[in-house]
Amino acid sequence: MCCLWRFVESLNFSFLLIYDRIDGIRVYPPVESLRVRAAKLLNLKLQDGVMPVTNLDSLGQIVRRVVELRELRVGFVIDFASRLSPNPQAPDLLEYKFYTAMEKLSLTTECLRLPGDSATMFNPVIWLLNRAQDIPSWLSLDSERISVLTLTRPDFEARLDAAQVLAPQFRGFSDVAESDRTAFAMRFADGTHAMSLQSMVDIAQLADHQHIHLNDIDDAVRCFKVGVMENPWKKDYLKEKIRNARLHIEDRVKGQRQATVKTVDILMRSVMALTGAQVRTKGGRPRGVLFFAGATGVGKTELAKTLTQLIFGDERAYTRFDMSEFAEEHAATRLLGAPPGYIGYAAGGELTNAVKQRPFSVILFDEIEKCHPRVLDKFLQILEDGRLTDGQGMTVYFTESVIIFTSNLGIYVEDDEGHRQQNVHPGDPYETVELKVRQAIEDHFKYRLHRPEILNRIGD
Repeated sequence: MCCLWRFVESLNFSFLLIYDRIDGIRVYPPVESLRVRAAKLLNLKLQDGVMPVTNLDSLGQIVRRVVELRELRVGFVIDFASRLSPNPQAPDLLEYKFYTAMEKLSLTTECLRLPGDSATMFNPVIWLLNRAQDIPSWLSLDSERISVLTLTRPDFEARLDAAQVLAPQFRGFSDVAESDRTAFAMRFADGTHAMSLQSMVDIAQLADHQHIHLNDIDDAVRCFKVGVMENPWKKDYLKEKIRNARLHIEDRVKGQRQATVKTVDILMRSVMALTGAQVRTKGGRPRGVLFFAGATGVGKTELAKTLTQLIFGDERAYTRFDMSEFAEEHAATRLLGAPPGYIGYAAGGELTNAVKQRPFSVILFDEIEKCHPRVLDKFLQILEDGRLTDGQGMTVYFTESVIIFTSNLGIYVEDDEGHRQQNVHPGDPYETVELKVRQAIEDHFKYRLHRPEILNRIGD
């Protein structure tokens, strides 16, 4: 509300009236002289600075007084306007009457002309909504008197300014040099990509409560995203484990030296936070992304289990999705959860629920080529931003997960007549097998699905 007031104050507003269904009406800024003035001009009966409003009829009358006031410029803010009606597109009789009165008021009110000011102005009614659909669509439809303003997520510059304001809440702020404070602000702004300013405030409060040092801003952001203070990726024992990781993996997964070397390489960069998956924004993408391709029985799933056991000490700490079960377009709702109003909405999504419960885990998508192309769209956001929004509107972060895809592409191909024939044979050199499998994967995503961006997100 402070930001809104600063804006309207520059437009010569004298005060704002704020309404919500819990507290009623109050004057902002909460200055006694303004309360007295508002009570006199608008016939308000304030008690301890607040006036309870028992029904929408009374609210509509007060709104009319504000809009038709001619002595000075004020505004009426309906806070939590999304909670005025449980079903805004089909309001009950009283709600319908209130919304209709607001529409009529917007169309019939004459403009306000203050002495010495020739500009055309109104005393506005400001609705603070979660979504535009939270009021009847006909209220703002084709009306020049009602404007819909959408507040977008703050850009990097806005987050950088917010980081500099919030920096004093972190431990060690007064003890570090100006260059360290600048570096902190850059890391804070970078790590909160696509997050709101309120989330940044919450992170600062969390850091203050948990006594997190200025230099550990990444831990504060991670804790806010996944809700877990302890970070397995920073454990000393894990760094010791990866020293002998190759021998440990090869002891369980036989004959897959190239895959083992690549897996260990990704694991080392993930532990050291140097993974190529994070070059865009630090911590903005999954810890690691692996694509295991090969025939059935060569050890793809076993390698995923071994990697899980190596990182988290328990091979059961991985979540497996058989993508052949997601061959239909509507199956995407199983991953994210059904939208509001549909059966299963309250249950949430299988994927998003799994990541909420285990933010530090390995997630295996088995036989990725068998899912519907529309389901693949969900992986674009996971691989690019490390997050998904489920059917209930909650954001789930994959930034501490390792994502593994497996595929049988390239082992068998179809000839010109559509017959399935073997493409890779026993005894073929590894280089030949790799070339054929890579080519089949590229052909599948680029020319059959027309989705080369999936491969681009996964990388080499």
